[in-house]
Amino acid sequence: MSSLVELNAVLRRAVEHGASDVHLKVDQLPVMRRDGELILFEDHPPLTDADLEAALAIVSELTPAK
Repeated sequence: MSSLVELNAVLRRAVEHGASDVHLKVDQLPVMRRDGELILFEDHPPLTDADLEAALAIVSELTPAK
């Protein structure tokens, strides 16, 4: 599974659950914040350096240069 697909799946799930934000950190599970509560994506593997680098590259590509 590509990092783009994984990032989209995490973000989609967060939106479906009404999360206000998502926290991504190396060697940890993704976390979403809903109504002030932090909720782990327990069925997702811990994120690697490569996962976060790929997610940053994706977000950087989607954000116009300033």
